[in-house]
Amino acid sequence: IPDSVTSIGERLLQKCTSLTSITIGDSVTSIGYQAFLSCTGLTSITIPNSVTSIGQSAFYDCGNVTSITISDSVTEIGSFAFSYCNQLTSVTIPDNVNSIGGEAFSYCGNLSSVTIGNGVTQIRSSTFRSSLVTNVTIGNSVTSIGTNAFNFTGLTSITIPDNVTSIGAQAFRDCGSLTSATTGNGIVSIGTRIFFRCTSLTSITIGNSVTRIGPGAFSGCTSLTSVTIPNSVTKIQDEAFKECSSLTSVTISNSVTEIGNYAFYVCSSLSSITIPDSVTSIGTSAFYRCESLTSLVIPSSVITIGDGAFRNCTALTSITIGDGVIVIGDAAFMGLSSLSTIEFLGESAPSLGSNVFRNIGVNKIIVPYGATSSYADIDGKYGGLEIEEAAATSFQYYRFLGTNSDNSATDTRQAIKEIHLIDDAGNTYPTTDFADSDLAGGGSDTTGPYVQGGLTVTAGYSHSEPYGPHEAFGGSNMWWALGLNSTAEYDADDNYLDVDFGLAKDISQIQVLVSNIYHYCPKLRILGSNSSDFSSFESVAEIDYQSQSNASDLGVTTLT
Repeated sequence: IPDSVTSIGERLLQKCTSLTSITIGDSVTSIGYQAFLSCTGLTSITIPNSVTSIGQSAFYDCGNVTSITISDSVTEIGSFAFSYCNQLTSVTIPDNVNSIGGEAFSYCGNLSSVTIGNGVTQIRSSTFRSSLVTNVTIGNSVTSIGTNAFNFTGLTSITIPDNVTSIGAQAFRDCGSLTSATTGNGIVSIGTRIFFRCTSLTSITIGNSVTRIGPGAFSGCTSLTSVTIPNSVTKIQDEAFKECSSLTSVTISNSVTEIGNYAFYVCSSLSSITIPDSVTSIGTSAFYRCESLTSLVIPSSVITIGDGAFRNCTALTSITIGDGVIVIGDAAFMGLSSLSTIEFLGESAPSLGSNVFRNIGVNKIIVPYGATSSYADIDGKYGGLEIEEAAATSFQYYRFLGTNSDNSATDTRQAIKEIHLIDDAGNTYPTTDFADSDLAGGGSDTTGPYVQGGLTVTAGYSHSEPYGPHEAFGGSNMWWALGLNSTAEYDADDNYLDVDFGLAKDISQIQVLVSNIYHYCPKLRILGSNSSDFSSFESVAEIDYQSQSNASDLGVTTLT
């Protein structure tokens, strides 16, 4: 094509199957639509420096082309431009190219290496679909990767840089050789089926900007063994990790509020899962046939459990259902043949669908102390299970006597720094100590070295309003009603009293009146001090409440 020609028109040499060589003059600026379509005799193509535009399907189905040289002058590559160039093995897209059309290099069966220049801002839909592509370098200017852009390719790893902010559906679907993937910190959503059926994928790093893991995002990734969901994610959507049969552990961040339908469906190797107390809903069949899962705690934040959510989790031996659950769907826990313990923490029974506990390995449920009537078997929804009350479940109140009218303490008196509960394993709750600065002052007498107390208690006394205990209640006999069903004072998830109060008084003058002992925490420990400056504290009282359910069982009313 002589130098006098500036444009190669549409279909100019279309289907010239015997054409083996083409020299394009240095004056040509554009190559038109299907100009060399199906020129199957061509083996190489050199685009001169004058060309700025390669039109749609310009070299489509040039099946014997092994090399293409794209000059630095090219700014636009049209859709299907090199599609079905089956012998093409590598391509470098220069930095001046700012637009690559959809399917531009699709179905290039031997195209293994691609370098995308720093001028390209979009990799459009199906650009490299069903090409061999084993290695791709994505330039720093790319902001979006289109639908199906790399699906059915031979990619072995992919790193998506931070400049990419969106990835279309199924972008890396069925990349059967892909073993690792890293999404940058620019992506907000991992969209629908992006890594669907990447059966060799063993490692995935999800960027800290991702807020949503879309439907089917990692479904069928049968080699994936572990996943960490970053703190930015709020939703794990439907089928996100469906049939990830090698997945053994999942770390879900405290930001996640929703686990979608079929999210971990038939993750048959999943042996542990911690559902954080941010989650409010668990979808239909979310953990269906997770046959290696052995224990389950559903936190109090969860409101709804969908139909079949944990159905046929045949290795589950224990379930604890938080007190926030109000709806449990049909067959949610059906077929749990190894189950030995079901415990409800809520004082009011949730609304149950049908067959919730059908074909399980235990014949009773444990409900809170005094809640039998709420959990009475209605219409067989509990499968005829026996209802058993747990040990008593809360401290009701403490009574403190003998505070000086000016809230003062002397060297002969002790002060309470902390009140702890101790569980069966010896763990102490709460686990943190309070700073010495919390142990003095308040009210009209700012010198009184008493501990400010109670996050929320009766008579308006609170940590934010540090009135002296005598002022708050008047007189020397003060009742502290802890009201452990109040979220301000009781953390049901961690099973501890959230009490940081103490008063300047003699430990021997403290009376503890107890009923409904919380059965997970059989011991009460009081830490106090003999010094007026409260600088050192020691355990001054400990009572073992195991098997004791009220004050008369204790046999004591005064701690010494």
